[in-house]
Amino acid sequence: MNYADIINVTENSALFSYELEGAGFAVLTIDGREYKSVEATGTGRFEVKDLVPGRFYEAELSGVKLEFTTLPAPEGEELGRFALISDPHVSLKDENRKGRFFIESAFLMSETLANAAKLGAEFAVMPGDITNIGTEDEYMLCDTLLTNPPIPLHLLPGNHDYPERGFWEKYLGPRRWCFEKFGFTWLAVDTSDGTLTAEDAALIKEHLDKGEKLIISSHYHLFEAPRINHNSCLGIKNKEEHKELLEELKNFPVMIYAGHQNICSCARFGKAVQLNLPQIPQFPCEWLLVRVFANGFYHQAIPITSEVMRQWSRRSGDAAADFYGERQWKSAYRLQTFEQSNFIWKD
Repeated sequence: MNYADIINVTENSALFSYELEGAGFAVLTIDGREYKSVEATGTGRFEVKDLVPGRFYEAELSGVKLEFTTLPAPEGEELGRFALISDPHVSLKDENRKGRFFIESAFLMSETLANAAKLGAEFAVMPGDITNIGTEDEYMLCDTLLTNPPIPLHLLPGNHDYPERGFWEKYLGPRRWCFEKFGFTWLAVDTSDGTLTAEDAALIKEHLDKGEKLIISSHYHLFEAPRINHNSCLGIKNKEEHKELLEELKNFPVMIYAGHQNICSCARFGKAVQLNLPQIPQFPCEWLLVRVFANGFYHQAIPITSEVMRQWSRRSGDAAADFYGERQWKSAYRLQTFEQSNFIWKD
């Protein structure tokens, strides 16, 4: 059976991917237009441009029917853009696992940063699991990859980084940071052990009391992730300890960018929004480009360059899910829907 999905949708474009059962030419029909692949490799992408903002479209890609609605037109001039790149799991392993690229992880990190710069991102936020098992060799590799990056990086540790070993500060810098951009205070909290520290909770509270507009980066989810049916997506482990703060957060238009499970999932908690980010080394093999306009932050999923690699990760993850009996590797579960990664956030 042929496979097709929608990777991203903007106000005037859509990006489709496909993998046919065998060699052959792929055909996409949309709005009276037809696109045909040049090569009969059976795996690839179509990008359709010049679409109408806010319009519903029906498409068919080699027998697979797809539907989507383009985003509303932005208001005013673009104010800037940034990248969200989560859980690269840079590794020295010589075998890949359950659809996750380890051998190619360093390449994917470098390629993604170069692509983010090419697409005009002013900086990148990377919420954790920069390394895979937190060894000094992995940190040294990351140090090589991330020295003189093409865009400024804002990193924070994840559980796979084991920052308590001391390598994080030695090679990658501080675990927490704070800066001002686009009228927001960007705040990083270190939840690498699955908990929110009293120090970080007090810092969030301090900025809330000042009436600042906040964007928080955290490896673990501060709130539960209701679309992700996994026991490690129930929020921080000590949420009862910080129940009062979490309830207060719901009263503010705060955006929380989290990593960890890497199934793109956006959920609202009162006025607060929490976005769980995808990852580049495992299907859907994506990062997010965010364009800032007066009417909101336009989030757009950007896939790794190779659709062949992306499809290998999908198929390998599906096979591993069946072999190990662990459904969280299933591509349908990890993909969710393209609306979860292509949307507008208005504070």
